[in-house]
Order: sequence, then C-alpha cells, then structure tokens
Amino acid sequence: MPALTLLTCSPEAQLQFSKSPQSAGDPVRLRLVNDSEHLVAYKVKSTAPKQFVIKPSTGSIRKGETAEVSIVRKAPEGEAEAAATGKRPDRFLVQAAIVDTDEKRLLLHAAHRGKAQGAAQFWDGVPKDVLQEQQLEAVYVDGPVAPEPNDASPPGSAAEEGARPAKGASKGKRPSSPEQEADVTIGKASDVSPPGPTGRANSRTATPPPAQATTSTEGREPLNLKKKGENKRKDDRADVVLQKHSRPVTHVAVDPSGKVLYTCGKDKLVMAWSLPEGEYLKTFEGHRGAVWSCSVSPDGTYLLSCGADNMVLLWEASAARRLADAQLPGVARDIAWAPRSGPHGGGLRRAVACSNSFKDRPAAIALLDFPAPCFRGLASGDSGGPRAVLTIEEPTLPSGPTQVAFVGSDSSTICSVHASGEILFWSSTEGHMIGRLEAHTGAVSMAAFPSDRTLMASCGRTDLLVKLWDLSKGVGPGQIQVLQTHQSDRPLNAVALRPSLTRAEVVAAMGGEARTVCDVLIGGGQDARDVALVGAGTDDQFEPLQLKLGEGSTMAVYHPPNHDSKGKGAGGGHFGPIHALSFAIETDLCISAAEDGNVRLRSLYPVVAGSAAGSTASPPQPAAQARTPAPQPAQAATTKMIAKFDFGADQIEWPATAQHKPLNMKRGQELEVLQDVGSGWLLGRLVDSPQTTGLFPSNYAMSFPEYSKLQQQQQQQQQQQQ
Repeated sequence: MPALTLLTCSPEAQLQFSKSPQSAGDPVRLRLVNDSEHLVAYKVKSTAPKQFVIKPSTGSIRKGETAEVSIVRKAPEGEAEAAATGKRPDRFLVQAAIVDTDEKRLLLHAAHRGKAQGAAQFWDGVPKDVLQEQQLEAVYVDGPVAPEPNDASPPGSAAEEGARPAKGASKGKRPSSPEQEADVTIGKASDVSPPGPTGRANSRTATPPPAQATTSTEGREPLNLKKKGENKRKDDRADVVLQKHSRPVTHVAVDPSGKVLYTCGKDKLVMAWSLPEGEYLKTFEGHRGAVWSCSVSPDGTYLLSCGADNMVLLWEASAARRLADAQLPGVARDIAWAPRSGPHGGGLRRAVACSNSFKDRPAAIALLDFPAPCFRGLASGDSGGPRAVLTIEEPTLPSGPTQVAFVGSDSSTICSVHASGEILFWSSTEGHMIGRLEAHTGAVSMAAFPSDRTLMASCGRTDLLVKLWDLSKGVGPGQIQVLQTHQSDRPLNAVALRPSLTRAEVVAAMGGEARTVCDVLIGGGQDARDVALVGAGTDDQFEPLQLKLGEGSTMAVYHPPNHDSKGKGAGGGHFGPIHALSFAIETDLCISAAEDGNVRLRSLYPVVAGSAAGSTASPPQPAAQARTPAPQPAQAATTKMIAKFDFGADQIEWPATAQHKPLNMKRGQELEVLQDVGSGWLLGRLVDSPQTTGLFPSNYAMSFPEYSKLQQQQQQQQQQQQ
C-alpha cells in the first residue's frame, strides 16, 4: 500500500507509554494533520487491541485541520518482560483515504453518529492501491511520560508558539525586554486552548457569523435536548435544535397563536413544542405507522394527524387526547383543516385529506365532516363519527396526490399536488375539476400559501425551481400567472411563504421596491441510499435557503443580519434532506425539519448584542447600501484588548460577499472593541491603525485587566525562581 502522504503524524514513528502500573489509563495523544487539498478519512488500529483503547479510532479531517487521537493503555500485562525476551513491540497502523464522493461523505457521517455500518462500508470500498498507511511502534519507558501539550487552539493561531517561552526568556531568566515580557505573558494565556465563540471547545466550535469554522468536527458529541428552562439561545444566531424524534421528521405545523409547534415523524409520533423557546410540551401517541402530516384547527383547539396506517386521528390539542378517527382507503398522505371563512368554515368542522392507491383501492381526495359528538369524544363507529361528504378518486384523479389544501380568498377550492408536475384545482362543493396547472418539469414536491391564500409557491425536485403564483384572479384556464421564480442548486422538497405576504407587496417588489425581510423559505437536498444514517457534520445542501422578493421576475437571496453569506446561523445545519419548512406566525423564526430527525429553529432577524433588551435587529439593508456600523462611543472609550493569537483573512475561509471583513491582527497588538456582534465575535480596530477595522473572535484576545493580572503572576513566579 502507498506510504502516508495525505496526513502528517505527530509523533512520527513511536508512541511512548510508561511501564509504571500507576500510569495505566493515562492517554497518549497522536495528532493527525491534513496536509492535502481534500477531505481525508483516517483509521487507527493496533496489533494489541485488548491492551489499548483508541478514541476516536476513525474519522475525517478537512483541509488544513488537525484531529487528535487519544490512546489509552490498559493495566500492564507483561510488556516489560515481553520486551526483554525480544518479542516484537506492539504497533499502531494509521490509514488514510480521500473522501471524494457524496456517498462516502454520507457513510462517514453515519460513522460519526456511532453507526459502525457506515465506517465498515466506507473502508470496504477503498481500493488497496489508494489506501495510504503508516506504522508507529509502542515504546515502553521508565517513569511517567510527559503529555503532549493540548493543541485544541485554532488553525493558524500562535498557541503552540505561545506555550513556549519567548526567545531569550529561558526558565528562571527574566525576559530581557518589555516586548519579551509581554510575549511571555501572552504565551501564558495562550497555553490554555481558547474556547470557541459559543463557549465550547474549539474542536466543536459553531460556524462563526460571517465565515466558516476551520476546526475539525471529529469527536463532536451529539446535541441533546436541554431540560425545561434551559433551551434558550445563548447566542441569538444559534439554532435551537429539537431532538426527541427518533426517526425522520416529515411535517411541521404552527398553531394560529404562533406559540405551539407540532411535528410529525416516521417514529409514529406527533410532538408539541413551545415557540419560540422550543421547549418540549407533549406527545400524541396513537398511529401505528409513520405520521405524514398534521393540521391545527383555525381556533387552535383541535389537531388532525394522518399516516401510513391509513388513519386520520382527531385530537384535543391541549391534552393530547384522542377524540375520533376516520379510515381512508390507502396511506393517508396529507390533511388540512378548512379555514374559518368559506363554505366549510363556521359551525361545520371540515378538513380535506388525500390517500395513495392501495391494492384494488384507488387514490382519493376526501372532504371529511366531523360532527359535534367527535369533539366531545362521544363518537363511535357510525354513530356521530367522521364521514366523507365528498370523494374524488381515480380515474377522475390522474394520479395519487401528495398534498391537498384549500385555496382562494373564500376557500371554496381544493388544490392537489402531483408527482406528474401538475397542480390541480377542484370545486370543494361539487368535486369537479376547475383548473389544471403545469407547474414544474418533473415532480412537484410541495405547495405553500400565505394567510389570505391568494398566492401560491411551488417547488420541484427535478427542475430545482421555486415559483410564486398569483391566484387572485381565479384558478381557471389562463387565470393563474407566475410572478417570480428562483433557480436553486439542489432538489427541493419543501417551501414556505411568509404568512402575512400579500400580492401588493409582490407587485411593489417587482417594480423595484427594496425588500428587507425574508419572504420565502426553500429546502431539500439530494437523496442517498442510507440517508437515515447521516450523522455529525454539515453540508450546505441541507441548509434552509432564505429568499426575498426581487425586482422583476426573479427572487433574490435574503441575507440575515450577522449570518454568513448563505444565511447560515451558528451551530451548523441539518445532516440530511429537509422535508418540511415553516415560518413561525408573528415571530422571526424559520422552522425546518429533516431526515436527520431534528427540527431547527433559526432566528431570521437576530438580536444585536448591546441593544436594548428584547429589541431585534432591523431587517438588513440591500447589499448596495450595507455599511459598517458606526463605532459605539461608550464601548470604544472603555474596551481595549490585547491579541493572544494571529488572525486574518489568510487564516480562515471568508465569504467574498460578507458585509464585514476579518481584522488582520498579530499577537500582542492592542485592539479597540467597537461592537459585540454576538456568537463570540467582536467588531474592532487596531489602536495603532484606527482605519483598520474588522471582525475577530473574542477568545483570540484578552482584556487589559486580565493581561495585567497575568503580568503580575509572571513577575511573582520569576521572583520566586530567583
């Protein structure tokens, strides 16, 4: 097999372990540095697996990043005697391979989540002629082994240099100049690895506001749902992640008050969460198969859910109490309550549902009526139970619908979404077809509507398009017009429209009026054979994309304040295709649900640090008008820091379209803080070059009081040594 050139091992040839039984259990660190231009997977093995514990034994390292492998020796069982008798020493094998396909990345993600099958499939698929490897020997020494210094500091930082005395400042010798004294003081501070911008270790640092994190994802612990009262954002840019579903999440729905979120999953459950906190409230258990959709009644009192068990269940939302059920002829794919207005509102409690064909039963759309006994939990069988008052079946239906909804200002029309690329419109009172829209080339994934239902957004998996349609003139032949489109870079599964969006706003934007809010959410991503195994890591294709109305016929990308150029918040994104999206009513949240089983709540208009409590950032200005915020005099007069690490554009991948640039600073330079922008990032400038401004991580600098304290401690240590 080829020699190892993709990675550099430190140490290179030998790993030292103490012969002392008391030292058993002390970790020996092996550092792996990716010197290549690729994402590289690694694996570490031992010839004595019963004597050594290797963590992590497999993982991946991005370009220019470092992974640390901890090797723990168990209680000694005759190593010294074995060495004396000439037994061949224990050895370690480091193997590496380039990760150059999406399939390989997904398998590695599976391994990161503890799925051994993902790692096994990856390494089984690596040809021997491209698998690189390097051997290291285990050497046993008398006495304790000096541990390697912790190298968790960011790539390109001066942590290692700072951990050593400055030139001319040997042990017991006072630095010969004030500059060297300052260097030693900063080195003392740098000897401790700085926490990431969100307060966690650098190896788990969240994505910074305007740039991509450059630390390794190896060893990342899975996120856990926080206890009640602890699920609040420490950083307003950071996503709140809801993780109670054990399988992919298929649908999300927000109640009319905007305070409760309902999520459906393939784990047969519906769950309720508080908004905007994301606290878990309750679980609705009753389905015997995957739950595909749910819908909240117009008053928020009741919940309908439907699933693969062919059932539609009616629940009392506040108590998660099952009240009634109705069985459809096939798998129930979607359910939607009738709005208050229109022929099915008021006292009649009606909903529309759709089902797939099953055996000899055709695909169908059913308008369900729920009599009063249903809502008191008194319905049983044919006595007061739900009933279909209108049914549209194949062959009247050209194919099985994947989604149904009420449309139009009076909600007298039902629309159905089809894999053929069509969206069909039906009379909700008579059941005949009113209009047919050739919406997309290939399957239509989803349609979405604002509150007044006079607009419609649709998205496609094959053509990668999202389209905004005008339904205000009707849905008959020639009446529906496309207003704006957006060409995406990925297959689309989900779309959502801002609930308050109106046709007048669209017309104004098309005429050139600048938009400062997010109007449309889209998401999806490519499918993979084992996508349910996808684990830790990030992939841009699984990020929700945020759009705003643009000038003319094209939507524009919306860039939230303090997010990166792709609208990405702190903490990364989903690890599998997005299945559902929603705006939280009357709040600033983007809600996304995906194949990874997670639901993420992301703020679209983050709170700016230092602003009045509870105030949110103003929607961003158009890119052409964006300016660097003016310095805040109160902070500038009192907040000065000393740089602990080098930082700049040459050490981090920085989006070209970011509003702010990185502050190019050197270790020991004096900095002036202008603004705390959140997520552990500061806007500042160099004291000796005030015109140079930019962003830098707060953990790359220390305050003046901290610097003075370290200087005093350093002087005391030197006096004691003398």
